[in-house]
Amino acid sequence: MSVLKRIFGNKNKLLEIKSYLQEGIQYLENNENEKALECFNQIILQNPKHSEAICKSGMANKNKGDYVQAYKDFDKAIKYNSKNYEAYKNRSEILFMMDEYDKALKDINKVINLKPDCAEAYNLRGAAYGKTGNDELAFEDYNKAVELNPNEYSALYNRGGMYMEFEQFEKALDDFNAVIRLKSNHHEAYNNIGVAYDKIGDYQQAIKNYNEALKINSKFIGALNNRGRAYFKQKEYKKAMNDFTTTLKIVPEDNDARKMIGYLKDFIDE
Repeated sequence: MSVLKRIFGNKNKLLEIKSYLQEGIQYLENNENEKALECFNQIILQNPKHSEAICKSGMANKNKGDYVQAYKDFDKAIKYNSKNYEAYKNRSEILFMMDEYDKALKDINKVINLKPDCAEAYNLRGAAYGKTGNDELAFEDYNKAVELNPNEYSALYNRGGMYMEFEQFEKALDDFNAVIRLKSNHHEAYNNIGVAYDKIGDYQQAIKNYNEALKINSKFIGALNNRGRAYFKQKEYKKAMNDFTTTLKIVPEDNDARKMIGYLKDFIDE
């Protein structure tokens, strides 16, 4: 083969790989994981050590729930490129799900070393610190994540949870409301807004936000039980009974709802 043909051949190969990569990333963003895998596999067939394609394959497998294969993909991506921060980040998420928090922290620290402006990594590390009892470090990382990216709604949500633990309910409300502005279908945030209002004694606002959570997810047991307790505090006993009865239809083994139903019968019978 002439030098010219080899040059053009390599150029065409690189263009083909680039095209497959762009197409695969688009499929990945649209959650079309099988199609994404087909694109990334085409790249890997041509270049078995293509770290980015292997990492993206892992992300598609993770989206599919195939965590074993995804973990293997991230391992391999790191093997071929020890500076692939995206592979470390995704592997840390799987380790987190496996309750391997110390190992997850090692990967997240690697991400932060490679990409110090990665807000998502600080949020992940904050969550890992929280799981290992390092609340002060967790809070610092959530703050850093929000500082780097004010739209990092997961960090806002997690920091709001810590404000709840600190009984700083107004600050918690600020964070949870920011989450809603960024992700309007975040039913857990609505529920936590309800809990914060409940804590400061504004039961009407609490119920209003539990209602919003249940509009998004009608089987959200946390919001059902919380609304039931808020109705109880408002002396709306029949509405409270309805919520706890609904809980038992969804989760028959929910002992808290069962106890509240037994307790409410005395009030309704009066």
